[in-house]
Formats: sequence, C-alpha cells, structure tokens
Amino acid sequence: MAAPVTFGSMVTSVLRRANIENQVVVGGFISPAEVREYILEGLVETWEKLVKARAQEHMRKSYTFPAIANQSAYPIPADMFELISVDINISPVGVGGPNPQFLNAKPYGEKQRNMFRFYPGLVGWYWGTPVFYRIQGSPQHAGPASIVKNINFIPTPQAAYPINLNYYPNFVPFATDGLQDSYVFDGVSGWEGFAIWNAVAICKAKLKEDGSFAQMQAAKFEERISELASQNDAGASEVVADTEAENDGWYGWSP
Repeated sequence: MAAPVTFGSMVTSVLRRANIENQVVVGGFISPAEVREYILEGLVETWEKLVKARAQEHMRKSYTFPAIANQSAYPIPADMFELISVDINISPVGVGGPNPQFLNAKPYGEKQRNMFRFYPGLVGWYWGTPVFYRIQGSPQHAGPASIVKNINFIPTPQAAYPINLNYYPNFVPFATDGLQDSYVFDGVSGWEGFAIWNAVAICKAKLKEDGSFAQMQAAKFEERISELASQNDAGASEVVADTEAENDGWYGWSP
C-alpha cells in the first residue's frame, strides 16, 4: 500500500528534528535549498534500497519500441536504473498473424558475443528461436546528446517487432527551490524517515553539533527497509528460475 508524503513535509520534519526552524534562511549558514539537497541524498539511497529488495518490486516501468530490420542496437530509456526483463512480440499483426506471441530475450555475456552471433540453420526471430541481448555503455562523450546507453540484440532482427523493456526507473530529484514541495514520495511504510534523519545528521555535522542520535535513528530505518522491503507480497515467495526449461527452440543445441 502506498504511503505518499510531500517533499515539503519532509523539509519541515528535518527542521523540527534538528531544532533549526529559525536558523534556516536564504543566505544563512544552512539554506533551505541546502536542506532539500540533504533530503534528496537520502531519498536516492532509500530508492536504491527499495530496488535492491527485488521480490514483488515497489517500482516498475515499461518502455516499448519497434525493432528495425538489420539494426541490432537501440537506445534505452534515459531514466532506466536497472533492467528487469525484455519481451519480444514475435507475432504482431502484419508479421506473424493476429495472435501475438511473446518470448523472453536472454542476456549474453561479453565472452559469448560471437558464440551467439550465428545460429545453425536459421537467421531471424521466430517462435522457439532464442534472442539474446546485452546493455552497452555510452559512446565517447562529445556532449549531452551522446550520453546514451544501448541495448544490443543477437541475432540482428530481420523485420519489425515490438520490443518491451521492463525496468526499475531512476529516482527523479525534486527541485531545491521549493517549487516542488507539493510533490510526493512514496515511503511505502514511512521509510522516508531514513532520508529525514540522514538529513538531520548532516545538518548537525555542519553545525558542529552531536548528530549521533540522528545517525542512530537513520540506522533503524535502514534496518527496517532491509528486513521488510522484500516482503511486498508476503503471501507467496519468489520462485526459482529454471534456466534449462526456457523455450530456446534448438532441442539439444546448447551454446
């Protein structure tokens, strides 16, 4: 169940817990924008802890794009943090028929890049034929437009197929000028408390005050997240993936 809390309320919580409500002013030793930056540092870490929990994920996003004949690499979404899975519709209308059929693409390792380049007998994407992918780094950084990661497929598609990427998105920071204080963060079970107490500890450190209590409180929230975040569906545990039973279609041919 979601437990959204506004960014502005988190700022207020930090000021109260650090006992600095009357000290944080524009141009002061600690500015309001600075407090927001400290909270954002903790929210990024909280987000990463929720991603690390896996199981029935707390955040998930999808992105669909068309494969192009004779093109193996495609840009991935700019907000992708970690890839979860890749679905390929190998039977869209106009290619394989009116009934869509999907297969799961499998990742290939760097040392396997040539082993999977050509298959015995067939070239292309068909039902029962394995498709492999690998995320590749950015090209040389010549400017902001060049900072793009790609997903590369083996074998190269020979027709247009819809591809769906399921992934964990990056945390999108809020503005530090107060204009997005009404925006919300889903702390799931009040777990934004980690970011709040972490920010309190940073404020205390800058003021050269004892921040040990704030650090202890942040550690408690960190422990709670570690123990409970993976239980998003406590009624059923995650199954173990059977890597031998997937439909690779080659009946005995093992790369």
